[in-house]
Amino acid sequence: GLPGNTVGLYDGTISLTNVATAAVHNYRGTITLSTGVKNFTGNNIVEFTHSSATDLETVNVTMIRDNDPALSTASTADLGEENMNTAQDVSFDSTHTKLTSLTLTGKGGDVTANAAPALATVNLTGLTAFDVNMTGNVALASFTDATSANDWTFTNNDLMTSLNASHTTTMTTGSGSTDTAASVTITGNAEITSLAIGFDDVDALNITSNAKLATITGGTALKDNGTSTTTDVDIHQNALVASLVRDTKEAPSATVVAGAASDTGSITTASGIKDLDAFLTDAKAATGIVSVWFDTVSKLEIQSTYGGSYTDTTASVTAPTAWDDSTAAANAVLRQSGTYAGVYAYMFSRDASAAVTSTTGARANEVRTYTYNVGRTAASYADKNLAANEGLTLAYTGGSTTWKQGDTYNGSTVNTVDQLVAYMNADTTLDALGIDIIADRSGFEQTLLTFAFTQSTGSAQVAGTTSGTGRTAYYVTVTETGAQSIVYAVNADADTAANIADDFKAAINTSTGLDIQVADGTNTDQLVATRMISGGAVNDLSPLAVDVTVTPIIDAAQVSTTIGLLGDNVIDYGQRLVAATANGGGYNSTTPSAISNASALASGLFTFDVTEQALSGIRVSLKNTGSLAFASAVTLTNTAVSNTAIIPVRVVKGNATALPNGFDNLLVGGVNAPTYANDPSIQSYVTAFSEITSGTTTTTTAAVTAVNTDRTGW
Repeated sequence: GLPGNTVGLYDGTISLTNVATAAVHNYRGTITLSTGVKNFTGNNIVEFTHSSATDLETVNVTMIRDNDPALSTASTADLGEENMNTAQDVSFDSTHTKLTSLTLTGKGGDVTANAAPALATVNLTGLTAFDVNMTGNVALASFTDATSANDWTFTNNDLMTSLNASHTTTMTTGSGSTDTAASVTITGNAEITSLAIGFDDVDALNITSNAKLATITGGTALKDNGTSTTTDVDIHQNALVASLVRDTKEAPSATVVAGAASDTGSITTASGIKDLDAFLTDAKAATGIVSVWFDTVSKLEIQSTYGGSYTDTTASVTAPTAWDDSTAAANAVLRQSGTYAGVYAYMFSRDASAAVTSTTGARANEVRTYTYNVGRTAASYADKNLAANEGLTLAYTGGSTTWKQGDTYNGSTVNTVDQLVAYMNADTTLDALGIDIIADRSGFEQTLLTFAFTQSTGSAQVAGTTSGTGRTAYYVTVTETGAQSIVYAVNADADTAANIADDFKAAINTSTGLDIQVADGTNTDQLVATRMISGGAVNDLSPLAVDVTVTPIIDAAQVSTTIGLLGDNVIDYGQRLVAATANGGGYNSTTPSAISNASALASGLFTFDVTEQALSGIRVSLKNTGSLAFASAVTLTNTAVSNTAIIPVRVVKGNATALPNGFDNLLVGGVNAPTYANDPSIQSYVTAFSEITSGTTTTTTAAVTAVNTDRTGW
């Protein structure tokens, strides 16, 4: 065909081999591209076969529907149906190693780019597509969405920093098609920070595991699930932040159902999640599970009395440790096991069921995980920068790959631990060997505890000291499950914050059943707490280790914390202030002989608190996507330069013990990580090839309780 001739006038077959640059115009016949074709332009063409065109570098095609006048009316209509028209599908994969640019417009079919290693630009402007699937394209840095599409997937494209899913949703219903809604999947994109959407009519929405995704815009375009009667929604494990969650106490006359609209409060967030309220309400009304969670709650305030003040309970906020539906259902309530895991839930809706089919024990892939502590600067506990050439090396049969300081990633020199982790996580060059690398800042979890204790003398705040003898009491999260217990520490007269911290350390380390180990921090009023595996004497170095929370107990009866939290130098002032308050502001010379901690705290005579700061290390998981077990050669070790920012040891019974190369910091269930029997979530980090199983599927008649947590009105 020639430019300017009638659109789609020409028919027949064209086969191209070793034609470096080819352009075909106004052609409705079959075009076959083979090796040696580097640049292909198609203007008003119907289809092109390209599976063997492994030398392609650029593709720029304007597509039309087949306009052969011999086609019947029914056949012409079928060309607009994705289940009837597969000839216009376009698909590139790992065999297309040289393809850097793909541009499609006009009326086409499915568009797939799956692990095309050099593909940097995809431009679908003006394309009427069927399904769109962009998965595992390590070089993809520029993506422009189609005008319209049905099912839409964007997964593991780790160079993309923002994503515009601006297509409108179209569904086909002719020739036996039963489309009622579309599915949208946006998962595992390591660097995406923002997502703009324009689609609607969705009955399966999965936006998960995008570690930096902080904002979703355009959510008001997504209104409902089309005509579908079932809707499943998963939005979690991203970087969506609620800066403030307030749980409001309803009027005494109100009937309140936890999680329902009668349970009131407010949420402040810049994430854009509230723009999805109309869609989530529609999804909730359908059959299915809706699971939408914030990933960070910066502040939680609780109003305990109607019309009263709000109390900051941020220290008790603990994120759920897993995101499967059963764990989410258990944590959807606001308060669970002494922590506020449920505050992260924006909506969790599950219908009641009389019969449940479930699969338990499924383990899909062999996984090895290494976790490392990181070097930190004194006092501030900020990460140290990597030393020159410091990093990690993965060995495998026939070679090795090293990620280290001084390498270039995403246009910058790798100098920090965070940069190294992102660099490793984005690397898919070993996928062809069946090794999927998953790296992040979890594992080797510790909690920095800072004890703050000050007192008022009436004219100044001074360092706090205790008076008399007795004990302090604390709520402490213990065991791997985060359950809460009370811990008592014995204190002496004139104890300071540093003394109280030492007493707390002694109480923890000499107690049984707490599964916590505490060591001195950099400053005397600080401690570093580490989880132990359940019932063991070895640190839990897995990402499942729950952060430790410590909350002092100061009760009015003074039976929990019995030692006086007012030092001798301020007791007289405290007695006079309390007496004056009790007498309407007039000083009563008959002062009380003692003052309770609760009264002194209410009068602002002292502050006593323990704050927590999570300290996270590094985890690198090697997921086996092949059909054979990992070879013995597959090991992860430190580079020769180490021990500055990456600590190549694991802690055994409190001692730093170096292990042989290839096993440094390797997680082992029951040794330095929970066993699968105690916590099945460990399978994501530790699974032997011999443990791979499809699990057991059972159908039970036991009723499943409906769960209804809906904070879309907050």
